[in-house]
Amino acid sequence: MTAVRNLARVNGLDTIRLALAMLVVFGHLGFVVSLPDPESLAFPLNYSVAVFNNSLNGPAAVVCFFVVSGFCIHYPYRNGKELTLVPYFAKRHIRIWIPIGVVVAGAAWINVKMNILGDSVLWSLIAEEIYYLIYPVIRRVNKPSSWAKMIGFAYLISLILVATKPFAQNYPSFGLTGNWIVGFPCWLCGCLLAQNFDRFSAVGRHPSISKMLVWRAGMLLVGCVTSICRFHTPLGYPLTLTLASPLIYFWLRTEILFYLSRPPNPYLERLGMMTYSIYLAHVVSRYLWVEFWGSPPTAFWIRLLYFSWIAGTVTLFYVVAERPSHQLARLCADWLTDRARRNRPGPDVLSVSPAVDPCDRRRAA
Repeated sequence: MTAVRNLARVNGLDTIRLALAMLVVFGHLGFVVSLPDPESLAFPLNYSVAVFNNSLNGPAAVVCFFVVSGFCIHYPYRNGKELTLVPYFAKRHIRIWIPIGVVVAGAAWINVKMNILGDSVLWSLIAEEIYYLIYPVIRRVNKPSSWAKMIGFAYLISLILVATKPFAQNYPSFGLTGNWIVGFPCWLCGCLLAQNFDRFSAVGRHPSISKMLVWRAGMLLVGCVTSICRFHTPLGYPLTLTLASPLIYFWLRTEILFYLSRPPNPYLERLGMMTYSIYLAHVVSRYLWVEFWGSPPTAFWIRLLYFSWIAGTVTLFYVVAERPSHQLARLCADWLTDRARRNRPGPDVLSVSPAVDPCDRRRAA
């Protein structure tokens, strides 16, 4: 039990984030293999292709990212450890905003509009920045036993806001002041998962491979159903995906338990360290392809080249933007922590030992 409670880093999270990022990529760019229009196919191929296409649900993956984010933020502080505000904010903002600045500048260079306050891929990052800003307040006023009540209240506010636009189809339909409110209960579900980590991980019951596959297939089905609702019914993503966050909670809990007993694939874990770059840069990479070579291809071999181009430019972005920003964020956080330790001794000082991000392999290594 002690070994589980003292885990600095939760294995498998990078693999999970990689899978979610690829769902976002496939949702924007299509699958590696260009599939025919379902309407041109006979039964049952038409339904099979339609189900597959709807399963590649990028907005659903973004909501899963919210839950993962809430888990990663609260995990180091789940047992009452205090945080120092300045190092905390420095680490979060530096690692987020430097890559955003690079990708927005690159997009402007090729005349691609990425509206930070609108419905580009940046909307979810702005929402997460707001969650990072208010987390210290939430943690200060919230008791460990009160997370469920806070989630219930957040759901109430979120659904009231959704009711003001009952037929909104896309998740970011409520502007800068509203998008984060809609997704807030999803993010809090991740915090609750972190709060309960020691309890559910100490039970010692780890899911089998077959059970894990059933959960993964079930989550793809949830993505498929919510996508069908989005495009064929009045029920849009703001309602269906927000209501799906409890399912995401239990799926992510099952994934974490699964990887506690089975080490994840090290190659997928390393690729998962590039998740932020994949999420940020794949759209700009696509427009670069269009700028140089025209519309995205449909032929199989050229499409493989197309995705190789996407992978190459994303990797370059990781090397020149994301990785240095993470290193700078850690250095600044450590320096500010050391400075707080030297300059503010005494029992009234917040704990200044640096918190470990459970998603940060480099810190845990």
